[in-house]
Amino acid sequence: MSFITKSPLFAFLFGFVLCALLAVFLTSTVTIREPTYFPWAADDEAEEERSSSSRRRLFGNMLQLQPEEPRASDAVLRAFSDGPDRFKKLAYSVVAPDPPTDKVSTHSYQTMYGLFLYPLLARARRYNMKIKFFEIGMGCGMIYPSGKSVAVWKALFGEFVDLWEADLDPNCVKRQIELGKLKGVNMLVGNQQNPVHVNRWIQESGGRFDVIIDDGGHFNHEIKAAFELLWPQLNPGGLYFIEDLAVGRMIHDPKYGHYDETKGEYVISDIIQSWIDQLLIPDEKVGSDPAVKALRVKHPVPSNVKWIFCQAEACVLAKCLENDSAMCTKGVLKGVL
Repeated sequence: MSFITKSPLFAFLFGFVLCALLAVFLTSTVTIREPTYFPWAADDEAEEERSSSSRRRLFGNMLQLQPEEPRASDAVLRAFSDGPDRFKKLAYSVVAPDPPTDKVSTHSYQTMYGLFLYPLLARARRYNMKIKFFEIGMGCGMIYPSGKSVAVWKALFGEFVDLWEADLDPNCVKRQIELGKLKGVNMLVGNQQNPVHVNRWIQESGGRFDVIIDDGGHFNHEIKAAFELLWPQLNPGGLYFIEDLAVGRMIHDPKYGHYDETKGEYVISDIIQSWIDQLLIPDEKVGSDPAVKALRVKHPVPSNVKWIFCQAEACVLAKCLENDSAMCTKGVLKGVL
């Protein structure tokens, strides 16, 4: 019988030494990392760099991002995690201590702007290009000072924007220019309902916008008139935002009167919901319901609509890229509203 088996103390010490040596060997050759279950939400820069390839595998096709564009894809993923909060904080900070634009106070439009504008900005920075940005409605006539959203766009995009604004009130525009609040902004004056005015806007600006925001009069016929002329002027891959759709059925507003002057015939919310239905269910699968078919005939989805995103009180439409591989609508624009 060996000495080891004869001496329990020695056996214990011998085993302890062996275990210690084995532990030293394993820790010197194996690196143990805690798993990152949500790498796309990581704040640490090193962690973001380490996990960028796995994030692109997870979400690379979400917005047709290319693997060779890691910065743009990272911006999209970050926008989905904290874009709305970042946008809201920016909107408050640029005018502090004054109240911010109603886009983030009365409304919650930081959702759509935070999700979709930050990735667009990332691409503009990557390729050193300017985003051609057009907003209808500078806030003239509101209860708070006008130009609040202009301050947000200038702070958000900086040197990477060609900013155009349109408003109905020439005196308000002149006053804002005199106050120095419209430096670097191209101003247009006119009524979005009037096709002569809108066509003049297109001629003066050159059209071909990357982003269009309708924050104008909010009457159904105004949204209709502007969209029919401006949607063709949106570049492939561009975004068309429509705000304040919640008032589309109001007929007794004490200040503005009848937003739904169409008497229910052309409420923009109904029209966009019909477009969404057409995107979700192709004509050949719609069935035989005459009411559904009648709505599709009345409100055919415009051409080159890639997707529609709606949130509380607002929607954004994305335009297909040229030679887009995704299913894109082939409707005829004129008269769709």
